Amino acid sequence: MDPQNDFYEVLEVPENATDSEIKSAYRRLAKKYHPDRNPKDSKIAEHFKAVGEAYEILSDVDKRKDYDQRRNFPNISLAGNGLGFGPSGKHVSFGDLAGVGEILSTIFGQKGPPHSSRYGIKPRRGKDIHYRLEVPFRTAVRGGKISIKVPTDENCAQCSGSGAHTKSKLYRCGECKGRGAITFDQRPFGRLRPCPACFGRGVSPDRKCGKCRGSGFERQDRRIEINVPKGIDSGSKLKISGKGKRGLGGG
Repeated sequence: MDPQNDFYEVLEVPENATDSEIKSAYRRLAKKYHPDRNPKDSKIAEHFKAVGEAYEILSDVDKRKDYDQRRNFPNISLAGNGLGFGPSGKHVSFGDLAGVGEILSTIFGQKGPPHSSRYGIKPRRGKDIHYRLEVPFRTAVRGGKISIKVPTDENCAQCSGSGAHTKSKLYRCGECKGRGAITFDQRPFGRLRPCPACFGRGVSPDRKCGKCRGSGFERQDRRIEINVPKGIDSGSKLKISGKGKRGLGGG
């Protein structure tokens, strides 16, 4: 078994395998390739890890659907004025579209930017933004509103969040092989995190956006209005939902 093969080949199941067939294949192969049963074979751990990664994707309905779509379109060549093929086999004129995000939507028959969960990973929660605020005594006693500016990541205005140059071509990411995620834990089954090379999209442009350098984001100051409750004590913490940093996958 070659761990570099696609997930169906790794688990030795057909593309239309049922959930029970996938689970059965995983149990059989995990037992077969367990390092403890093959201590003298240096490649066994690699096979065992590949089996665990394949099962993690194919056993999840959404992850499997995403993987199948990228697997069916391993190389997406999108020229600025060229032609491509949609799922129906018809030509798609990319020159008439506004950006790479729309190109991807046309090919896969989906809506939403390349950062959505359809292009690699499920939405991941962004990090919190911490801000130390000095509240005037009068506001602390009576309550009121205070406006602050915090740094945040917004969609790049130049590439509309795609991370690609307007005349670039998109290809399956070589780092994650189109999965949108890589294994980062050394434990037998490992854990997945968004691919840093393609920002969890599963595809990478041959020419990145010069403004955001491929991330699809640009740093901006965002003004937020905070409602300070009356009688607030010194050292109190206020939490504002939905105002943190942007997460990968549309989170």
